Amino acid sequence: MRSQTKKEVLTTGQIARICKVAPRTVAKWFDTGELHGYRIPGSRDRRVPIKELVQFMRAHGLPLEALSPDRASVVVLDPQEAPDAGATPWRSAFQDHPDVELQIASTAFEAGFLIARLDPRLVFLDVDAAGLDLTLTPSLIRRESAESPTMLLAFGAPRSDDLARALLDAGFHGWLPRPVNVNDLRSFLQRP
Repeated sequence: MRSQTKKEVLTTGQIARICKVAPRTVAKWFDTGELHGYRIPGSRDRRVPIKELVQFMRAHGLPLEALSPDRASVVVLDPQEAPDAGATPWRSAFQDHPDVELQIASTAFEAGFLIARLDPRLVFLDVDAAGLDLTLTPSLIRRESAESPTMLLAFGAPRSDDLARALLDAGFHGWLPRPVNVNDLRSFLQRP
């Protein structure tokens, strides 16, 4: 998995995930002055320097382990994946990576929610999933993942070279045919 640089500032959503609270709670901490940071000029977005969050967490007895920069998230949109399935290609590919938090969504809505919440390093999308707009999705994910770059990979039923190329032109970083091969997945973990 590519190395992740430690972020200097965090969004309220990222802080909510770290502190295991709702984003509105973080906004309240910010607005009441308990958590120090700044607003992005011209927007309502808040940013908190990591050192301010550490001070806040120490003052309130919150564990600092969640701030580990080595943990990365991977989101997979795979409607064919059963939630209680055993050894699937996804789970098999990531089982040797304790630094990866794998989340598998069965709908485009659920995947969008996870992407917004987790700021993943890697996203795999089944291009045949209902409700997925392939022309809009890459730009939305780039906007949601503005804090750090997200690698976006498509997979699905075999396609012609022209259709696969169109996905790359739309902003996807790669294409995998279904059934997804575990070794192909592992190769993406080795990319810088």
